[in-house]
Amino acid sequence: MSQSVEQLLREDPNHFDSMDRDQIHTDDVGNHAKKGGAIVLASMLIQRGIGLVCLAVIARKCDPRDFGLAGMAAVLSSLLTIFADLGLPDAVVQRPTLSRRELTAAFWLNVFASVAIGGVMAALAPGMARFYGEPQLRNVTFFFAIYFPLLGLGAQHYALLVRRMQYKRLAVAETVGFAIGGAAGIAMAFRHLGPYALIGQYLVNQLVVTAINWCSAGWLPGLPGHFKTLRGMVHVGGNLTASKFVDYVIKNLDNFLVGRFCGAAPLGLYTRAYTLMQYPILLVSAPMARVTMPALARLQHDLPRLRQAYVRVLQVIAFLSFPMMAGLMVTADQVIRVIYGGKWTFVVPIFRVLCVAGVYQGVYNATGQLFVATGRTNRMLRCLSCLCAALAIAFFIGVQCGPYGTAVAYATTLTLLILPYLAYAYATIDLKLTTVLSALKAPFFASIAMAAMVAILRPPTGPYWHPLVRLAISGVIGSAVYGAVLIVFARQFLHDTVISTLVGMFPLARRFVPQILLVEEAQPQAPVAAPVIAEAA
Repeated sequence: MSQSVEQLLREDPNHFDSMDRDQIHTDDVGNHAKKGGAIVLASMLIQRGIGLVCLAVIARKCDPRDFGLAGMAAVLSSLLTIFADLGLPDAVVQRPTLSRRELTAAFWLNVFASVAIGGVMAALAPGMARFYGEPQLRNVTFFFAIYFPLLGLGAQHYALLVRRMQYKRLAVAETVGFAIGGAAGIAMAFRHLGPYALIGQYLVNQLVVTAINWCSAGWLPGLPGHFKTLRGMVHVGGNLTASKFVDYVIKNLDNFLVGRFCGAAPLGLYTRAYTLMQYPILLVSAPMARVTMPALARLQHDLPRLRQAYVRVLQVIAFLSFPMMAGLMVTADQVIRVIYGGKWTFVVPIFRVLCVAGVYQGVYNATGQLFVATGRTNRMLRCLSCLCAALAIAFFIGVQCGPYGTAVAYATTLTLLILPYLAYAYATIDLKLTTVLSALKAPFFASIAMAAMVAILRPPTGPYWHPLVRLAISGVIGSAVYGAVLIVFARQFLHDTVISTLVGMFPLARRFVPQILLVEEAQPQAPVAAPVIAEAA
């Protein structure tokens, strides 16, 4: 025994300092990923539902100016968040082996960086108030600066749970955090705290998530030190941080310009429209990204299988996101009245235009998974930089016509550049754009047919039709038309998408699938989502 221990220490002196003794065995990664996919999707649905309820209540107690002030502070907060963790949580997740000393060093470096970033945001508060011409923004920005220390304290515990693929514990923490944070925001809104209610829910959310993750991870950091062990991780994190910064500019430049040239109230209208447009996209993209990323990475040296698997992932995204965005575009007036209330009707045209870009936003988001899984983040940086330059020019032109003009600029630019962008991204794995377009044509044209029928058959506006009832009827009509079109004209696509993916993640769902979708066997194709992960493992 002593000889084996001595030999082990000679080969790996950090063995007893390792954080990987509880690491999931490679043979079990597929099963954990399949279960994780169902857990992540379910938790996302719950969180989005809680978020919509809280948003609907808070929107009735706050006015557009409150949302505008919070949005102004959020622009700076989002920028500084990129640098707060130095990309170390992602590096910890991707690292082949991890020692306690490395994790402790990463923890303290995250804490020091996040406290420093919080101090930077507090120091910039007076300048923010002067820049926007909003004196109240100074205190709002001070309040928001508390977020960064909370983020830094929980970053490595979150990364450790992700590394161990403990999706259930992560889902519990995030869902409970969402609920308690939303309740705190509502309570603050009823006390007429305005923008502080909007920011307070994020602070309480992060505090709860950090506390639960500390308990769930079962790890306590040691004393600061051993920062030299982080050289490789800092290098990886630096590359990811650069890409995140460019992506931040793309997602926030429009908010910055609208707030600077149009004011707080127009910015509040624009941010509410953009946030609502992003809800269904994130509902689809976020679970898919968490579950499919490990599988795509494992297939990166087998390009034929990687191409097939990635196309199937895109089919799932399109199957879910295309009809949702097309339906929101047609029923924009009903959706805004139900979610935000009657005083937000000015959001309707902005929201409708943004939904045009939202139709292919999910497919665009999935390119990030492709770049990271293949290790070609340099191509991702080039793509994002070119797109950022084009959007910057468009936003400067569009903002002259207010938030609606900015929305038109965003939708037009993304529509013109989406195909070249996708072609360059797919060339990373020698995937032809025509192959992807052919694979996605069924849900695309079915969504167009659905939107047309909803526009024709939806109930008329009147005192006898409550907006929620009208929206529910439109949803039933849209779902029926979308399903009918796919069953009649693209049954093979529907069979492959529903059975191979959704039923693969939720086996009990097979009992509720209509028999018409089970009569034909799908042609052999690459596995997708959860089945892909199982095979890749």
